[in-house]
Amino acid sequence: YAYKITYTDETKTIKSGQTTSTATISGTKTQYGNIDILFMYGTSDTEYRDINGNPQPLPADYKVHPAFQEMTSTDRTSKNPLGKWDAELEGIWFAKYEASQEVSTNGGTTWKANTDVDNDGGGNNAATTGSTRVVSKPSRLTWRAINESNIYTNSSNMHTTLNSHAAKNSEWGAVAYLTHSAYGRNGNEIGVNQCEDHYSGAGPGEGTSSIYNTRYTYDSSTFSSTYAWNTAQGKLASTTGNIYGVYDMSGGAYEYTAAYVNNGSSVFTGTTASSLAGGALRKKQVYSATATDGSSDSATGNYELNSGIYGDAVYETSIGGDNSGGSWNGDDAYMGSQNFPCFLRGSWYLKKDTAGSFFFMCDHGSAYGVAGFRPVLCVER
Repeated sequence: YAYKITYTDETKTIKSGQTTSTATISGTKTQYGNIDILFMYGTSDTEYRDINGNPQPLPADYKVHPAFQEMTSTDRTSKNPLGKWDAELEGIWFAKYEASQEVSTNGGTTWKANTDVDNDGGGNNAATTGSTRVVSKPSRLTWRAINESNIYTNSSNMHTTLNSHAAKNSEWGAVAYLTHSAYGRNGNEIGVNQCEDHYSGAGPGEGTSSIYNTRYTYDSSTFSSTYAWNTAQGKLASTTGNIYGVYDMSGGAYEYTAAYVNNGSSVFTGTTASSLAGGALRKKQVYSATATDGSSDSATGNYELNSGIYGDAVYETSIGGDNSGGSWNGDDAYMGSQNFPCFLRGSWYLKKDTAGSFFFMCDHGSAYGVAGFRPVLCVER
């Protein structure tokens, strides 16, 4: 699709999902805005589909989202800063839930969910053919405590014929923008997955707010009837407000993406994120840094340096790169710098009012019990 952002000067109660005044158009970037979507005609970058499915010239004020575009020679030279692919795509398969791990004791004949809470649903290891695999399923303990290198490797090996890989910022942004548009929640924020035991596809705690209430633990006797993906509470955390949307974009666990600030941090030479740094260009998104020694760059400097990057729900949808609540919907906005070059998206269950699809924060790519990931498939014709 192609999109157009209209910034607005708007007074509203953050996280209530309700606008309290009439928005007026702003000529400068603000913390609020609207996103309009036009679906493209096949893989064209110049024509969109009208209501009858016929091609029409794309208006000049719309941008084709880079997640669906082929890298140019300039993109390749600059290490794919927009998170494109190596072919034009009609669409992508974005995992519906945060990744989970399944295990097999008979060489892959049968599989069952990994419910090892002490190992955070999988832990910091590489999936082994025939005994472990990556899946995206609802009401599962999500796979956390895994570093960027193993996330990159496991996601790439998940389904090689369908070009599986860990989600890039561009792909996360493609879902976030669609969610904010009339094809998603139409400007209203999605609910936070507030299950503190990290089960996928869950909604906010019960209460008066549709965004967040009180966190809760997993209880097998009540979870499926109260908080799961297909319940009233669970649907509040869907990008479409019903069972057909994407879940866990807000809360649950932080999600590492295959994106980083190229500042020369030591995490790229050790085991933490070396596989990501050395991986295929189409499977990662690399941002420029104000310094390359891993110690003297700044979040604010890197944020401004990458002001030309679009589609990733970072610069376009925030007012700064070192701000609590600086993104749309009051989500946190922290750009990578120094030894924290790797991106985390969506936040986790405990953040509540600063979690969301526009949340971005950076860390050093290490394995954390509160950080997981999500795979994407790119099916080429």
